[in-house]
Amino acid sequence: MSSRLRVLYCDDSGGALRGFQQEVAAPLEDILEPATASSLEGFEALANNDSFDVVISDLNFEHVGGGPKDGLLILRSARSHWPEAELLLVTAFTGSLGVEEGLELAAQGLSAENLFSKTEGDDPAQVWSRLRERLRGIWQSRQTMGNKIASLEQEGFFHRTRALEETIEELADKDVEEMAPALRARSQTCFQGIVGQSFRVHEVLKKLERAARRQSDVLILGETGTGKELLARGLHACSPRADGPFVKTDIAALSRELIPAELFGHEKGAFTGAQGARRGLIAEADGGILFLDEIGNLGGDVQSGLLRFLEDRCYRPLGASKDRQVDVVVLAATNQDLEQAVKDGNFRGDLLERLHVVELSLPPLHDRREDIPLLAVCFLADLRKRFQVPGFSRFEAGALEALARHPWPRNVRQLRNTIERLFSELEDDTDPITAAQVQRALPDGGGLQKSLSRRVLDGEESLTLAQLSKRYGEDAVREVIRDAFLELRGPPDDELAAKLFGDMKANTWRQFAFKRGLTYKSVLRDRPE
Repeated sequence: MSSRLRVLYCDDSGGALRGFQQEVAAPLEDILEPATASSLEGFEALANNDSFDVVISDLNFEHVGGGPKDGLLILRSARSHWPEAELLLVTAFTGSLGVEEGLELAAQGLSAENLFSKTEGDDPAQVWSRLRERLRGIWQSRQTMGNKIASLEQEGFFHRTRALEETIEELADKDVEEMAPALRARSQTCFQGIVGQSFRVHEVLKKLERAARRQSDVLILGETGTGKELLARGLHACSPRADGPFVKTDIAALSRELIPAELFGHEKGAFTGAQGARRGLIAEADGGILFLDEIGNLGGDVQSGLLRFLEDRCYRPLGASKDRQVDVVVLAATNQDLEQAVKDGNFRGDLLERLHVVELSLPPLHDRREDIPLLAVCFLADLRKRFQVPGFSRFEAGALEALARHPWPRNVRQLRNTIERLFSELEDDTDPITAAQVQRALPDGGGLQKSLSRRVLDGEESLTLAQLSKRYGEDAVREVIRDAFLELRGPPDDELAAKLFGDMKANTWRQFAFKRGLTYKSVLRDRPE
């Protein structure tokens, strides 16, 4: 089933609204899901409750008490609501569009082919015909793009799956202590604490080495447990400052009152309780690297001081009368969306710009499943080396597959803790670790984990498909879509989509699936016998 375009048509004329329904919407009912609005207020009501792929607007809304150019306001608002939507303007007053309006329309992406004139001399049938042709072109373009995206995603899924299979085949039943050194060397960096052979990890490591050589300030982004501190230490080890200090502070662990003194230091008597002078972390990091973890928790007053320091590497301890200069590279890390924090007024935009010289974004573990067997082997090898006691030294293929299938919502840290729990519970050193033993050690408390699809369809985890993809990865969300199609015998209706998928609209759900090459027909065709 092809995904239809959600089209919003706005006009102040009842005749035009009826004409659109009869001359455009009805002939194109196989590719359109139209809605209409007759005023700016009507548009806002729809915009706050729905989403659209195409927005078509008249220019003049004076017939319903609006302004002569309310159409520009509608298109501007449409662009802010739906950045990817196609914008079309249909008007009898193209001559009233000045240079300023033309520039605004161009800035909003409205091209010449999306401007339609309905002057008195024109045959209305020709306008509707041109509009039908343009909408067919938009639909066909989106179909083509959707197929390309689906093809690329399928290709990427195939390569990742094959890479995982080859890794498991390579590592199954091999001694972990013999394999670990070679696996660490695959990171292809001077710092072998980072393990991974996936494309996304290699991209991060390339950027790490460049940033280390150039001694750039770096912002490290990633979910909790992805290894942000490990990446920061890797950058330090690869940089010309490797012999200098690496000073870390966790902003989230400090009270906001203590952070200024912690960072900048203080003189004796600078505040109540300051019985002596104290060097701050900035001074301790002189000649090396300062790592500010959880930078998103920095209070507004300290943000100003940090910004000034980043500009010229000068700071003033609390209670001091003179500035001091240091030679420090600053690394900052967070699991928060700082762009959103800036919009919400909780983080300074100029500070984000200054921190954002180089960005290193660590992928969650579910987006690099082909690395999970490598990490498991290296973690087990570390444990055997550290404790010098007999323990299981090999994984069966099924055990590595079970580890790779798990969603790991708390990422690499959770995987490492699971391997340590597995190691502590096993005694015999003669047999390889089995899938059953791994299942008992997994964070769900033992036994086979209830699948993500089952949790979603049972109403235990109501997230949108985009949120599921972000949390569990594209491969997992594809399985959820397939299982939903089969269990529901088609796509969910509005009620089920809202109930099971975080208030999603049914059409949005179908579009998300379609862009990944998944329709009810294709799922039925490809399901295993």
